[in-house]
Formats: sequence, structure tokens, C-alpha cells
Amino acid sequence: MVAEKILVLVMMLEKFFYATIITVLLPILLEIYPFSQPKTLKPQEVTQKYNPVPSYVDRFSVIFPS
Repeated sequence: MVAEKILVLVMMLEKFFYATIITVLLPILLEIYPFSQPKTLKPQEVTQKYNPVPSYVDRFSVIFPS
């Protein structure tokens, strides 16, 4: 009876530990800070950062600047 309660307690603590790791420590290790202000990016910055090949819109804007 006591052993079952201890086993259940250990299992609950293990689940709590893994949930804490996933929700708090893993994002910090991946440099996704959960409690910081989000960075605002302009669409052009996103395109330049994540798309090494210019898209059709970028080529069009170079030919015909607005």
C-alpha cells in the first residue's frame, strides 16, 4: 500500500519534471525565450533572413520601385 503511493508520487514527480523541461528549459536552450518581448520584423527582413533566393515580388520591386 505504501509502496504503491510512493510509486505514484514518483511517477507524478517524473511527469512534472519532464513538463518543466519541455515548457521552460527546452525553449531557452533553443534560444526561444518564452518571457521576453517578441521581436517585430518587417516582411522584407523576414524575406532576406530566411529566403536566400529572391522571390518574384523582390525582383519585381527592384525593377519597378514603389
